[in-house]
Amino acid sequence: MPTMEAMTTKQRIIENLDALPAHELEAVLEYVQFLMLDPVSKSMLSAPVEDECLSDRERDLIQDAVDNGRPGISDEEFRKELESEKA
Repeated sequence: MPTMEAMTTKQRIIENLDALPAHELEAVLEYVQFLMLDPVSKSMLSAPVEDECLSDRERDLIQDAVDNGRPGISDEEFRKELESEKA
């Protein structure tokens, strides 16, 4: 077996993969796929979870949108609707 200095990084990775139990390989695959993402996708996946609490009204609006989605509403119509609800 060659010394660690003589081994390439890729060879060391392969050797370590071979030593891993099979049930750990899925996690390795997910991490490698994450590393291969474009910077924007990687940033979005790494962003902290929003921890601001939603008001009851906001939860109701979200639930209404899920239950009664309105496909085809324009951005302008949506903005007008939001402004009327704020008033």
